[in-house]
Formats: sequence, C-alpha cells, structure tokens
Amino acid sequence: MALVRSARGWYHCGVDTLSATPVEGGVGHVPTSGPPPTTRGRWVAPAIAGVLGLGTTFGIGYAVGEDAHATRVLTGSAYAGDRVATWTVDGWAYGIRDSVAWTDRDGVRHESGWPDCLALGRTTTIRFAETAASADGWTTRVVTWVDCRG
Repeated sequence: MALVRSARGWYHCGVDTLSATPVEGGVGHVPTSGPPPTTRGRWVAPAIAGVLGLGTTFGIGYAVGEDAHATRVLTGSAYAGDRVATWTVDGWAYGIRDSVAWTDRDGVRHESGWPDCLALGRTTTIRFAETAASADGWTTRVVTWVDCRG
C-alpha cells in the first residue's frame, strides 16, 4: 500500500507501489492517523539557513557602515587665529571655528568653547578626533574634539 497526501490529509492508496499490484479492498482511500514520519524536521534546515543568512547580512552591513563613519584620532600642528585654527594631516585640511568639544591640560572635558592650548598667532601640536561626513556625492572630515593634554 502507498501513503499519499491529498488536500484532506494522508491516505493509504489501494495499490502496492513496490509490486504495482492491486491490494485487497480496491482503490478506495482509507484515512491514516498522524503524519508520516518523513515530514518531521523538514523546516529546521531552511530555518537555520535563513537565520544564519540574515545574521551574516546584518553583520556585514553593520561593519561596512561603522567603517565608513569611524572616528579617528590624529595628531597635527595647528595654527590659531582669532577663534579659528587650521592644520593639515595626510593631505587633508582641518579647521575649527568658535567652538568645539575639547579636553584641557588637566584632563577636564569641555563640551564646547575654545581650546586653551590654541593661542592666537601660535602653532601648537594637538591631538584631535575627526569623522568623515558624506552628502550629495562629496565627503568632508569634521573635527569633533581637540585634546590639549600635549
């Protein structure tokens, strides 16, 4: 007898599929109880593959996004004017005007204001943080912090 699935459930068919001979009782359908043993776990492998694929895609996207906008800490020699300072590092020109987050010589953090190590008319070596920012197809680097600790 063969086990066949229809829209109404699993049934024994009246033909022995191994020998292709009719089985006693004809071709009528007799419902069986419970699902056949071969249907167990069919969804497990695709579900695991889907979760792993989604996790991998998310991880790659996150890593690419983080790298694209990573903050870097660099060192440069800044020339200070009247509440403005400029410097270059690795071919990039940087500058600040009026206010920036900074750390003073004693390690005290300031969320805004003018760094006290950038005196008018002097060149000072500073550490600073920069972050790449992109818009409309061009990229700039924004100074987000100045370190006056030397």
